[in-house]
Amino acid sequence: MRLSVCPPDAPIFREGERDEHFYVVVEGRIDILRRPAKTPSPEPVCLGPGEFFGETALIDDAPRTASAIPAETTRLLSLSRADFRALCERHPRIGIQMVMQISSVIAGRLRETNRLLKEAQAPRSQPQEAEVPEESEILRHKAGGQT
Repeated sequence: MRLSVCPPDAPIFREGERDEHFYVVVEGRIDILRRPAKTPSPEPVCLGPGEFFGETALIDDAPRTASAIPAETTRLLSLSRADFRALCERHPRIGIQMVMQISSVIAGRLRETNRLLKEAQAPRSQPQEAEVPEESEILRHKAGGQT
């Protein structure tokens, strides 16, 4: 992993960009922010020391679904997809532990997304259009202390 110091308001990555790194907050705070069409400025999800983000970049090459912006000077550890694969080959037990932790977080987020969608689709006493939860609500879920 590589250590970097990030100044406030200098994006680590932006929604829609491609980035192949996984990040762990060592010190400081990172705001995870998505701009859904319905909300001009949603409240960011704030991550602090020990929390991680960008885990799906280790698995696939899809564009980022949110932006990651330091709220203050922040120290991050980063791990590239290529270095993660090399780690898994050289130290399979460590790789398996990381995959299990990442999978646990992803599974928790999926369960929360399903719960929010089910609530949004539940019949209401007065007929109204079902509202799909904002992405910021889904990102806010923490599984096992991680986001």
